[in-house]
Amino acid sequence: MGVYCFTDGDASYVGYSRNIRATQKRLEFELKLNACSYARLQRFYNESDLLRFELLEEYTPPASITELEADAHLQALLLKHKTRLKATCIQTEV
Repeated sequence: MGVYCFTDGDASYVGYSRNIRATQKRLEFELKLNACSYARLQRFYNESDLLRFELLEEYTPPASITELEADAHLQALLLKHKTRLKATCIQTEV
C-alpha cells in the first residue's frame, strides 16, 4: 500500500494503491499495449523515452484504523507528493 509515480525526469504522474506491485504491473502492461485506461498517462508514456515507475512512499496502516481512515492517509500522502513533485494525479487505485 502506498503512493507511486511515473516520471520521465521532467514531469510526473502520481497515484496511490492498496497493492502497489499489482498496480505497477497492470499499468506497465496496459501502457505497452497502448491500452491504458488513463488517457493522459498513455499520452505521457507515448511521448516519453525514459518513463519509469517509482514507489514514493510505502504505507502500512495500524490495525486499529478503518479502511476509510487508511484511504484518507493515502490521499494525504498523495497530495504531499503531488505538491512536492508538481505532478498530475492519475485516478487512484483503492
